[in-house]
Amino acid sequence: FVFTGFPGYRVDLLAGGQVIASDNNSLLPSEGTFLTSQFSLSIGASHVLAGQALGIRLVNLNAGPGIEVNFDHVRLDATAIPEPAAFASLFGASTLVMAIYRRRTRVVR
Repeated sequence: FVFTGFPGYRVDLLAGGQVIASDNNSLLPSEGTFLTSQFSLSIGASHVLAGQALGIRLVNLNAGPGIEVNFDHVRLDATAIPEPAAFASLFGASTLVMAIYRRRTRVVR
């Protein structure tokens, strides 16, 4: 069996089992080499799939006999970034705590 060329791949980011982002064959590695597929997605707390389980699907676009795509060091990093409203509520809560603390300090004196 002689194979030349790259069969292609797709990397899907899933939330609740639904595809929310993909890298559809954007890289073309040389024979015997690896490249890094990386993409990011930002969604708000009101997104219909926010809070759902996240997953990664790795797809060989030409899954014929003896044709393979190899993936290595696959990882998913999810970082929650507070929205502006969350910053405002945190600031308000910290101001309230400081006001209560200051009031208690004055009562003690």
